[in-house]
Amino acid sequence: MTWKLFLDDERRPNPADDFVVAASFNQAVKLVRRKGAPVFVDFDFNLGNGNEKNGLDFARWLIKKDREGNGVFLPVDFAFNCHSASPDANVKIERAMSEYLRSRRPA
Repeated sequence: MTWKLFLDDERRPNPADDFVVAASFNQAVKLVRRKGAPVFVDFDFNLGNGNEKNGLDFARWLIKKDREGNGVFLPVDFAFNCHSASPDANVKIERAMSEYLRSRRPA
C-alpha cells in the first residue's frame, strides 16, 4: 500500500493531493507503524506548543527505522518536501534526509 504523509499541526494539504495528515510526532509514528513507510512525506518543523518532538525528530526517527531495516524500510523512490515557515528548520530536515538518502544509494 503506497501512501503520502503530511506532517503539520496547523495547516492542511490540498484534498486533491491525497495525503494522510498527522498533527504530531506521535501521530506520525503511529501511522507509519500501522501503514508501513510512506512514499512521500511533507514535513513541517514546529508541531504543537514547542514541548513536543518536531519534524526533524520525525525525520531522524524515519532514518533510524530505515537503518534498523538495513536500508529497505523506506521505498527506493521515497521523496520528501519541507514546508516549515522557518528557513533554518527546512534546511535541517532537508540536510538530514538528503544526506541519509544519498548514503544508502548504491555507488
